[in-house]
Amino acid sequence: GSVLPLAGKFLRIVLLSAVPMVLMTVLDSFVTVEGALRRAVVSVVAGNAVNLTLDVVFMKYLDMGIGGAALATLIMYFVSIIILLPHFGRPGTLRIAISMGCKDAVRILKHGFPLFCSSVLASVQFACCNAVCAEYFGDAGLVACAVVVQMLFFSMIFLNGAYRTVQPLGSVFKGSGDNAGVREVVG
Repeated sequence: GSVLPLAGKFLRIVLLSAVPMVLMTVLDSFVTVEGALRRAVVSVVAGNAVNLTLDVVFMKYLDMGIGGAALATLIMYFVSIIILLPHFGRPGTLRIAISMGCKDAVRILKHGFPLFCSSVLASVQFACCNAVCAEYFGDAGLVACAVVVQMLFFSMIFLNGAYRTVQPLGSVFKGSGDNAGVREVVG
């Protein structure tokens, strides 16, 4: 089908954005946990506004097609990072320092491996679903499947919001040894 070459073009640019995306997500989590919710929201809103604006400019006016949409996404991550970084220059905020031994690295990998496997398997699942849709239903079926998946992702926004609210609170209570506080947050 004609959708697969477009997807490949989009994917090549989006893969370049993996590191800035992870950095933006980590910085946003730290800023949120430290209570600078306004800055976190501004970074998300501004980043998305830039993304949407550049989508129109790149795709409609510069005729860059799907590659323009991917480039707009990459730029969005950098805009959000630029908004988030000044938070860490303020007194009393988290300082990022990487100094770990082999034991720490093993512990981090051990705790992160299940999420890594889950993410890889979800990607394989989406790739298989897309391949089946493309094979049996053509481009129209692939687009219909993508619309359904995006609708499911939209519903996950609410669950992700609840998680992002509860997780930092529970972590603070657990870190301070307040198990009653953890029970209160979790329910």
